[in-house]
Order: sequence, then structure tokens, then C-alpha cells
Amino acid sequence: MGNIKFQTMNIIPFLMTNGKYKLYDRLTSNFISSNLYDEIIRGIETTYSVKNNNKYGVLNTQGELIIDCQYDLARGFDKNGLALIKINEKYGFINMNNELIIQPVYEYVSDFYDGLASVKVNGNRKFIDTSGNFISQKEYEETSIFWDGRCEVKINGKWGLIDKDENILIPFMYDSITEENKICRVELNGEYFLVDLDNNRISEKYDYIDYQSDGTFQVSRNGSFGHIEINGNVLIPLIYENCTDFHGAYSGVYLEGKWFFIDRKNNVVIERNKYNLCEILNGIEDGIAVVSNEGGWGLLNLNLDQMVTDFIYDQSWGIKGGLCSFKKNSKWGFVDNDGVERIDFKYSDISYFEDGIAHVNIKGRMFEPNSIEFYIDDQGTEFREK
Repeated sequence: MGNIKFQTMNIIPFLMTNGKYKLYDRLTSNFISSNLYDEIIRGIETTYSVKNNNKYGVLNTQGELIIDCQYDLARGFDKNGLALIKINEKYGFINMNNELIIQPVYEYVSDFYDGLASVKVNGNRKFIDTSGNFISQKEYEETSIFWDGRCEVKINGKWGLIDKDENILIPFMYDSITEENKICRVELNGEYFLVDLDNNRISEKYDYIDYQSDGTFQVSRNGSFGHIEINGNVLIPLIYENCTDFHGAYSGVYLEGKWFFIDRKNNVVIERNKYNLCEILNGIEDGIAVVSNEGGWGLLNLNLDQMVTDFIYDQSWGIKGGLCSFKKNSKWGFVDNDGVERIDFKYSDISYFEDGIAHVNIKGRMFEPNSIEFYIDDQGTEFREK
């Protein structure tokens, strides 16, 4: 049972004492499925993949089993009304009437994006539409997915960019390529730089470039780190020994054995020696950073330049949704942005909160045999039978 993003956050799997799951409505506190399942896993839209006796089917949010557990794999239905299925190591798609729309003949299939999916047959990749018709005139060694009508593909060991008509936008000349917001990060002979959709280089060359969710890039050259903007202009000069992504106004930077924080104008907002930080996590939320020194881990408010908690925790996976995971005395729990220990330290393993729900384990690590895994909400309510 994986860490999932629930399409409907009030409809969640509920762990029974026999190790099986039912679908549960948090708003009404009622079970909405009568059957028990070995697993319940969210689909792309508002259906769930369910597993019983090593076979998969599909459950809707009313708790109805709309596809019996008969496949080696089945995902929930997408917005096209198609569900990926697997039979005898081959993949295809069914509709909600359990009719095979795309025969299971492929070694690999992606989900549909922009109405197209990548499929692998005889070792090569092609694209099909939602009726299963090939739209590809060419075969590719590797493909990404279509997004905004464009897709990264590989031919003869080199990557380029095509549109949905397979017109070549970026020629097949790069060792890797990734498009973000109409700008491509490309790799050529061990160097990285940015090009536009006309293949014009718009940045300097770097040893590495890493896209960040705010539209900037973290870059490095000769062991020094900084940031550039999506137009290739330097935002933070390459003067640091390491750095994190920008999250809001702040980035963590490392210099001469200490971590500290800067803003987007490269002004120091947390002095280098004030907290003697030896590690920080690459995630800042609402100005709250997860940091450590020789004493342990804690939360630092960058807006106020003060610790939210003392350095009293052993480990952290980071902060999300206003709650930070911490480990204390060999058990995991959650602390909020005010430093309140919101959820007791009693779990052997945990995930992030996503849509107000987190996946936790009270026995062993996630996905291990004999683990006991279920979900909790941000108030610590456990969705399992005691």
C-alpha cells in the first residue's frame, strides 16, 4: 500500500484487525465498501485499484467493485475512462464496461497525457491514441510523456524534442533533455545549459543544472553552486560550496563547514555562525526550515530568525502541509510550525502529509512483509481498528 495523493481526501482506506482494508468515509464515519481487500490504491481520477489474492480490480468512491479482481495489475480509471491492466506480463487498457479497448500486447505503457501514451513493443517505443491507434511514423529508443503538445524522445542514443505531429522541435543531438515551461535543460559532452524551443542557447554552460519548482535552476561549476533564472541570467553567483532550492524567499547555502540562509538578492538572512548548522533539508514551508546542528534536529523560523524548537530530534524526513516529521527515541511523530508535537511519537515509519492524510507504519519499515500500515489525519486520528 503506497504513499498516495487522494483525489477525494475524505474517502480513504481503513485497516481492519485482520490486515484487510475497506473504503471509509471520514465525513460520515461510515464504511462505503462491504468487501475486504488486501490493498486499496488510488487511481488517477476518482477510482481505486484494489487487490485480492494477488489479482487487481477497480473500486469507485461509492465502494462498488466496478471491475472484479482478475488482472495481474489494474489501475484506476483516468479522465478518458480507461484503466491500465496487465495480463501475462503485457499491458493494455480497458473501459468501464471491462471491455479491452487496447489489447494487452505491450511490454510497457505510460499513462495518457495530451491524449497520447507511450508504448513499448519489440524493444522500441511508439505513441498511441486513446483508441489504440498508432500515431507514430517513427520508433524511439526512449520517450518521456507529452505535455503541452511536446515530448522528449531518444533516437540513435541522442535526445531531442518533438510535437504531436512528430515534427522535430529540438534536433536529436543531446545526451539528455528535459523541458520545463518552454525551456529545455540539455546535456552535451558532460556540460549542461539551457536552450529555448528554437534550440538557441540562453545560458552559460555548467557541470550540472537542476530545475526547481519555482522556475529557477540550481547550478554548479567546478564545485561551486549558485542559481540562475529561467532566462539564463544569474540570480545567485556561484560562490557557495553547496545550496538548496529556493522555497519562497529563501535558499540554504553552505560555506566553510556551515549552512546558513540567503534571500533572492543574495543577502544573508540567517548568519553563518549563529546556529552552527551542519545540515538542512531541501524544503522550506512558510519560512520554516528543518535544520540540524551537533545536538540534533529542529525547526527554524527564517522570517523571525529564531528557533521554533530546540535541537532535540534525531532525524527528519522534512516538512509538508504544516507538519514536520521527526524521529525521537527511535519513534516517528509530527511537529507543527509552532513547535507543538501534534502527533505522538509512536510510529516505526511515516510519510509526508498529502491532502491532510499521511501513511504510517507501527511495525517495521514501509512495504516490508508483516508491516502494519494505515493512514492518519493531521489531528492524529488513526484509520484502523484497534
